[in-house]
Amino acid sequence: MRAGKLVVGRAAYKTPASLSREVGRIIVHWAYFEHYLQDIVWLLLDLDDKRGRVAVRDPRAEDRIDMIADLAALRGINLPTQELAKFKSRTKEIAALRDLLAHGRWVKHPNNHSFRVVRTRGNYPKDVRGDHSRKRRIDPEAIEPTVAGLRSIIDAIKGLIGGACSLKSNIEQQLASLQKSQ
Repeated sequence: MRAGKLVVGRAAYKTPASLSREVGRIIVHWAYFEHYLQDIVWLLLDLDDKRGRVAVRDPRAEDRIDMIADLAALRGINLPTQELAKFKSRTKEIAALRDLLAHGRWVKHPNNHSFRVVRTRGNYPKDVRGDHSRKRRIDPEAIEPTVAGLRSIIDAIKGLIGGACSLKSNIEQQLASLQKSQ
């Protein structure tokens, strides 16, 4: 996805089917990933789905990872802290892209009619100079997603899902060992 200074365009919702399809896939994959993390929380709390949905709220994905680490420690389960930190960092990075695509304002460029999503949160990096404010709220940034770029986000989410599967497997094995030793 290419980023650049926003060229004012009108908000649009009729994006090309190829972009809409890939954004939809990102949202569905992300929902699965979040649920998988929640499932690990319920496992550590020894709750079934119904009790888990009642008792545990839906924090952001990176907060769930912190919750998993804390619950694992309380249960006497050792998790690789460096790997978990990298997993959390990557989760936060992909979450920002997912949120932008899902909640951003889509615009159609007035000159070349390409579609872009507008980023209005946060600040530009300190080394970015130019004729605009450091705040995106004042001078928004437009990202031009491509199908290939969107598919790379889907692949990244699949990688996160794989990491969550490994994490759950590790926890299940340690829980089984703890139960045998009791």
